[in-house]
Amino acid sequence: MANKNLKTSIGIFPEDWKMFKLINLIETIVDNRGRTVPTSKEGIALIATNCIKEMGVSPVKEKVRYVSKEIYRDWFRGHPKMGDIILVNKGTPGLVCLVPENIDFCIAQDMIALRVKKEIIYNKYLFAFMRSHFFKYQVDGFNVGTTVPHLKKSVIGEILVPLPTMDEQIKIGDFYYNLSLLIEKLRSESEVLKEMSTIFFKRWFLDLADHSKNITNKSNKRKFEKSSLGKIPEGWKVKPLDEIATFLNGLALQKYPPRGKDDLPVIKIREIKQGITNNTDKANSEIKEEYIINNGDLLFSWSGSLEVDFWGEGKGALNQHLFKVSSEEYPLWFIYLWLLKFLPEFRNIAEGKATTMGHIKRKHLSESQVLIPNKNALLEMDSIMGPLIKKIINNKVQSSYLFEIRQTLLPKLLSGELRI
Repeated sequence: MANKNLKTSIGIFPEDWKMFKLINLIETIVDNRGRTVPTSKEGIALIATNCIKEMGVSPVKEKVRYVSKEIYRDWFRGHPKMGDIILVNKGTPGLVCLVPENIDFCIAQDMIALRVKKEIIYNKYLFAFMRSHFFKYQVDGFNVGTTVPHLKKSVIGEILVPLPTMDEQIKIGDFYYNLSLLIEKLRSESEVLKEMSTIFFKRWFLDLADHSKNITNKSNKRKFEKSSLGKIPEGWKVKPLDEIATFLNGLALQKYPPRGKDDLPVIKIREIKQGITNNTDKANSEIKEEYIINNGDLLFSWSGSLEVDFWGEGKGALNQHLFKVSSEEYPLWFIYLWLLKFLPEFRNIAEGKATTMGHIKRKHLSESQVLIPNKNALLEMDSIMGPLIKKIINNKVQSSYLFEIRQTLLPKLLSGELRI
């Protein structure tokens, strides 16, 4: 006898599952919308919508502002608690994160925090559900506004949520949470490694005035010579950035429409920041080999939102407004750290352009002077930086693999197709 199913407007689920409106599963909504919070230069971090990412679990602190203790205590209507689900409802409605155990932030407008009724629903199950296409599909249907999409509080409660037994909720929620936590730990480790790499770079190349800090010094009798960058160690050189690496600009990939088989994800600025998602475009694979991106490639967006990072999400196609950066003479970590050093300056140049999409030109690469160590010093640096950057890239690859597993299994778990 065939199994009976529960057919709903959002999908088909096992017959023994129940369908609830979200409003009936929520005990408290923390909502600070409609008011602009006074900020300060330091204090408690104010999490905005740009801090809500869906790769890991918790919000990230990215370009945060701060509020004073007095504002934190008196101004807000409420604050999220551990286990609450933060939901973005303006800009990119539907993005969610889970509030961690140690809360060192508050939430701004354009997002709310949901506190569940624990006797009905497991918070990590709802968290997993709100990361799924079952939830995103409903959010897209409720969105209003064209310039800045937003989700009205009055319709959030109408979203349908399928509920298995509490035992199954816990198994699904914990599976999703633990996998996401692994991804987040890899990301956090990479951030620490990146910070270490910039510290080394600063000591080696930017603190030469106090040459005793430079680990390549073998004695205090080191000789210096004059250069366009000031005094530099004897035997070192100065070159323009575009002479130490090749900057390959991407293609207008709309000219290579997808054909189905062997299509490649189109890597744009968005993919550097967010990775490959369901919204990533596709292009056919009949492009020259040099325009194909592989794990470990160094990417630099020179237009729009200027970013530089290593790629770790598998084969892709290089879109216009991105450089694939390579060098036959110097290690990629060396190019990467010099690009990071110049990135604030490049961003200022791009922001000063009187166009809808700020950018830099190749002349700005030529005008950026790079300090080149001698061969022995570079080899010594490479013995430290090579393994460090390799670990960062491997973490990206592993995170991408775990993310793909998570995205493949989640809809099967939430539909009851796969039971655990």
